[in-house]
Amino acid sequence: MKKLFLLMMMLGVSAGILNAQKADKKADKVIDQYLKAVGGKKLDKVDEVLQKMTFKANGQEMQTEILTSKKGRGYMKMNMGGMEFVIYAYKGDKGFMMNQQMGYDEIPEEQLKELKEQKQSYLHGLDNYQAFDRKYLGTKTVDGKEYEVVELSKDGQTSLMYFNPKNHLLEIIITKNPETGMETATYLLDYKDFDGVKFPTKMQIRQGDMVQQEITVDEVKLNPQVDESVFEMPE
Repeated sequence: MKKLFLLMMMLGVSAGILNAQKADKKADKVIDQYLKAVGGKKLDKVDEVLQKMTFKANGQEMQTEILTSKKGRGYMKMNMGGMEFVIYAYKGDKGFMMNQQMGYDEIPEEQLKELKEQKQSYLHGLDNYQAFDRKYLGTKTVDGKEYEVVELSKDGQTSLMYFNPKNHLLEIIITKNPETGMETATYLLDYKDFDGVKFPTKMQIRQGDMVQQEITVDEVKLNPQVDESVFEMPE
């Protein structure tokens, strides 16, 4: 349980990507094609996304619910063995997060600011790509399939985005831990349309040849109605 909880904390709090400014016209073209492919002008009308997912890791399975928002709020809940937990929730200048003792702490101001910045985007930060350093790295073949690769970076952190040139969808994200040098690959698979916006419905998080987590997206709601009580810290 503790290992799975830590994995969820890492995913829920650190899954956001980056932020900076050097432009590459070819990289911009590839990203623009992706944004058009997943929804185009429809994306401008989406302020919040609620995704319900099933996570499998370390032989355990659980259901999660994640709200991503441009409105300065968000949350992540999980249900395991019939028990529901709020992993984190924030709204405005207040938020709370589950600690390792399964209690709750207020999120410090600086950490809350970073969390809000990270969790604004359901498009892996690419809807705000002008804020990143970006570079087109040409094509690369992975598992017999050719991709166009774009590098995003800031402050020594780098993400490699692999786009399918046939449908322009993002299918692999590779990040490197600057401290350990360990690479993590996120595979985004089986895109489906939800009210005019395409989302991957299957994901795998891999380190080397090992699959660390498997994720199935069960439901996606755009601009959903949200129960405000989720933003109140449990007693």
